[in-house]
Amino acid sequence: IYIAAKDGAIRRTQSLVADVAKITEVTLRSRAKQIKLRL
Repeated sequence: IYIAAKDGAIRRTQSLVADVAKITEVTLRSRAKQIKLRL
């Protein structure tokens, strides 16, 4: 969701996505980076 929102017209903050997913912002950034490298 974070990657799609970041690249799309609808913006969502890291903190909002992390709160909803019940993870830290650091984990969110780390996983997003890993996923982008594999795409």
